[in-house]
Amino acid sequence: MSSIDKVKTIEKFKQINKTILVRALLNPELNFSQALEDLYKLKNKVYKNENLNCNEKIYSILNEYLTNYSRDYRRYSRVNISDFFKGYYFGSFISKDIIEHHCKNDLLNKLKSDKHKNFEISPLFQFLRRISSMYKNELDDKLTIFLKLNTDNFIDAIRNEDIVKTLSGLCELALTKFDIYGDELLFKARSIIIKKIAQRKRDDIYKVKLIPDLEKIAKDKGKIILRELK
Repeated sequence: MSSIDKVKTIEKFKQINKTILVRALLNPELNFSQALEDLYKLKNKVYKNENLNCNEKIYSILNEYLTNYSRDYRRYSRVNISDFFKGYYFGSFISKDIIEHHCKNDLLNKLKSDKHKNFEISPLFQFLRRISSMYKNELDDKLTIFLKLNTDNFIDAIRNEDIVKTLSGLCELALTKFDIYGDELLFKARSIIIKKIAQRKRDDIYKVKLIPDLEKIAKDKGKIILRELK
C-alpha cells in the first residue's frame, strides 16, 4: 500500500462508527481468535507511523469487544484452548494491558484445568510457544503443569487429527524448553503415530515432511518410532 493510500485508509477508518466494527467482530460466525487476528491485521493497515495511526480507536474496539464477548458466558466458556491461546496472543499484540485486564485470569485458570477437549494440536502448541516467549518464560512453570495435566487429552486429539498437523504441532514444542515433554508425548502416543505414519509410507510427504519432523521431535524415548518405521 502506497503512502497516499495509507493516509486515505486511515482517514476513512476514523470516520467509521466504532459500534459497527465491534458488532462485526462479535458475529457468531467469527470465533475468538479469528476476531482478534482480524483486529490485529486491521491495526497494522491503519498505522503509518507514531504520529499517524488509529491505535486509540483500535484499543477502544478491543476493549469493547472483550467486554461484550466475555459477558456472554455461554459463548466465552466454549472457546477451546487452542482458539483461546491464539486469540490471547493476537490480543496481546494489539494491547497487552487490555487483553490481560479481560483475559489473564482466565488464561491462568485454563492452565490449571485438565478438562480441555475439541482442540487442535498444531495451533495449540504453536501459540503456547509464542505465549511462553511473549512472557519471557515467566509462565513456563504454569505451562509445564498445563501440559502434564492434559497429556491424555493430547493423545485423544492426536488419535483424531491428521498426522501432518500433529507433527507440525509437536515440532513447535521441539523449539522450546518443553522439547522433552514433546518427546515424552510422542512416546506415549507412539502406537497411534506409527500406524498413521505407516499409512502414508508411499506418499511423497513421508520422506519430505513426516520423517524429518519426527527427527526434530524425537530426542530420547521418541526415537523408538523412527526405529519401528525403518
